[in-house]
Amino acid sequence: MKKKFLMVLGISLFSLIIISTVYAFTMGSIDATWGLIDGGGGASNDAWATGPISTSTNYDSPTNTDGDAANHETVQNLVTFDWNQVRYGSSTFGNGSGFGFLGRSTVGDAPAENVPFLVGQFCHFNNPVSSDDPFGYVPLNIKIENIGCEAPFELQGPEDLSFSYIFNLNETTNTPNRCYDYGSGTCLCRYGIFDYRNRCPYGPDSTNWPADGGTYCYANGDPYPQGAPIGAAGDLNYNGCADRVSITKSTTDKTFDCVDDRDTGDTADDITNTYYLSLLGFIKRPEGGCPANPTGYDFSNNLVYTAEQTDNCYCVYAAVTDSQITPVVIRNLVAIGVVDGISVSWKTVTEVNNLGFNILRAESVGGEQNQINPELIMSELAPGDMFGSDYEYLDETAVEGVTYYYWLVDVPLDSSDTPGVHGPVSAVR
Repeated sequence: MKKKFLMVLGISLFSLIIISTVYAFTMGSIDATWGLIDGGGGASNDAWATGPISTSTNYDSPTNTDGDAANHETVQNLVTFDWNQVRYGSSTFGNGSGFGFLGRSTVGDAPAENVPFLVGQFCHFNNPVSSDDPFGYVPLNIKIENIGCEAPFELQGPEDLSFSYIFNLNETTNTPNRCYDYGSGTCLCRYGIFDYRNRCPYGPDSTNWPADGGTYCYANGDPYPQGAPIGAAGDLNYNGCADRVSITKSTTDKTFDCVDDRDTGDTADDITNTYYLSLLGFIKRPEGGCPANPTGYDFSNNLVYTAEQTDNCYCVYAAVTDSQITPVVIRNLVAIGVVDGISVSWKTVTEVNNLGFNILRAESVGGEQNQINPELIMSELAPGDMFGSDYEYLDETAVEGVTYYYWLVDVPLDSSDTPGVHGPVSAVR
């Protein structure tokens, strides 16, 4: 939530634009390194690497690797503007699962205020791993050099700006949905022969599930052509359940000031504009590479779903804004049928300016939504707290055998701000 800006999740960047004087900027290079996994807790066989070179897609063969967390910055800085990587889950680096990032050697004339520009390319190397100590999140520490302001404004302060965003990884099972025939002439996906639950937690009902994400097995049995052993080609869950990657903001904001002193010598008539660098999110990398100054895209995807056994690559964009973009960020929103009803639980990463939550329920995705909590579910954090918390609500009014859909609404402290809506998720009691 934030003043004047709608949420990044589910909202196009272009709804962020405020009608005002628009300024342009210049920037030099953008490079980034991966930090410590899970706040320094690490993960099984975690390792960092520099390479391959920027023009290569041979991501599994980096120039150098190092499994010592103390050297994670050093090894990534051995080469500039290559694919810096962090992985885990396998003693062989190329078989591990993890992230890579490639920055830009030069930006030049950056787009104007509120207009997206390319920060770099991100890949999730989604390999099957088995680990008792999994990978939860890792910061991407980004440095933009030689920032400049449009004349007659001049930059006040350092020309280089370093800031951090958290990349969260929600690993799912490596085993795909299975297909059973039952002699019906069609193939139905099931958790087991007599178990009608979904194995994979993400599918078309998931927030930001891509339109080209393929088919998915619902609890009532989505049919596939007979003979398809797992799913349909193009299904994100074909080779194993799709994982989810989301970007969240770090706890530290970085800004820069552009100052016009009007050449009068009188500081009373100086004009100072403060700007934020805000990471917007992902788009799937087009065949021809990432456009530097894209148009016609929705940059709401600060979370994506990645296919198993695949290198999933995206373009990452940012914008210079005159107001902070700080939504309530949800890491996990889950609905599960239990004996006493349906449990709706969620974890937050940040809750800046959040008062609390409401839960809406419907009996179909497009059905009438009704609030089920009689009173606001109050935030467990103090106003302005940048960290998150865990929540759970039990819907005891759910009727057995009925599928319900749930949406979570975060309520801002300031009623003039726009609430954020997350979901839907579904469950049967």
